[in-house]
Amino acid sequence: MKAGIAPGAEPMAGCRLWADSGTRIEMTREDEIAGYRPTVEVRVVVCGHGRVGGSFARSCVLAAIPTWVIDVQSVVYQMPTILPIGMNAAMSVKFVPPVSLPTLWYLCTPEHVNDDLVRQICESPGFNRATDCIAVASATWDTSRVPEDLGASVGRAHPLHPFPPAATLMPVPCGTPFGTSGLPEFAIHLLESMGFVPFALDDQDRYLYHAAAVLVSNLPAALVQQAAGIFMRCGVPDGHVVAAGMLCALAEVISTSGPASVPGPAARGDHLTVKADQDAIDRHDPDTGHVHRILSEVIVKMTSGSDNSR
Repeated sequence: MKAGIAPGAEPMAGCRLWADSGTRIEMTREDEIAGYRPTVEVRVVVCGHGRVGGSFARSCVLAAIPTWVIDVQSVVYQMPTILPIGMNAAMSVKFVPPVSLPTLWYLCTPEHVNDDLVRQICESPGFNRATDCIAVASATWDTSRVPEDLGASVGRAHPLHPFPPAATLMPVPCGTPFGTSGLPEFAIHLLESMGFVPFALDDQDRYLYHAAAVLVSNLPAALVQQAAGIFMRCGVPDGHVVAAGMLCALAEVISTSGPASVPGPAARGDHLTVKADQDAIDRHDPDTGHVHRILSEVIVKMTSGSDNSR
């Protein structure tokens, strides 16, 4: 990536970013994917180039959707990796130009900045109240708190997916469910045309829904960490790799056969082994032992009547 190209020099077509200083940044064609065509006449402005924003922006570019990325932390310009071609970037929404297409302004930003960011969008020259839509990626931010004087509503489009670090620039996987509320038809159609699965999420359920997402996509990392520490103490090489691999293998089993197909002593009713394991882990670390006891009891209940023999 080359910054500060001399005035008049033209980078390769479709490979330029614009900073709010007017600096032109040349991109390579490494990320160009042949065969993608616009699936809906719309523009997307992604605010925040973190895990969610970076992945969603990559998906938009791969679908040949006109895309802008706004990142107030300047992450867009400081990242050592190469950004996708066809992506415009700036550090403020005020530099997004007006267009005739309806625009989805997608806020993938921390909740504490959303109030001010929504106001900035509504006051920016590129925002059209008649055609555009503002949506937050957050599952929990209260979309009803937008002041009436702004004359704009804010919807929700929360992706049910554990995202990798932003530097990986991986697109959102096809088939990812999006919990939505308050979105216009064009935004729903956009998500569908990109291969995602939008569904209606009742705002009254948003915290319970988000807790379930955290339970399955975040908290297992703590189990991996604890198991890896025990593995390494017991001489298992590459304990973290082994523990993470076992979790991935379990996910594959239950994704094809259901949670009740889980293996192990609790599932097959081997109470003596469960008790011996429990005593050992209680001696090692009572907190981890508490988690082990609770989850073992849940597995016993959910596998009752199942054939989980070795």
